[in-house]
Amino acid sequence: MSRIRSAVAAVAMTADALLETPQGDRLGTLCVIDTVARPNGLTEVQAAGLRALARQVMAQLELRRAVRHVTWRWPASLERRPSCDGMLIGIRR
Repeated sequence: MSRIRSAVAAVAMTADALLETPQGDRLGTLCVIDTVARPNGLTEVQAAGLRALARQVMAQLELRRAVRHVTWRWPASLERRPSCDGMLIGIRR
């Protein structure tokens, strides 16, 4: 039997949490698997933890999306930055 088939055969329990954008778009699910059967499923604490982890995944995805849209150039108004010499007064070396 291949490694993949033996790994799939060893899965006894799965649980998932929805990955949804703030706009309500469903991207998929965050899934966990276990080799131990859990006839009653996850405990409420475990399910809450999985939902919290799914929220963290979405926060990271949203952050990456937002960073992509940031312009990394200096705005034209800041192209001529003043010298920092005057800011160093009072700083001991």
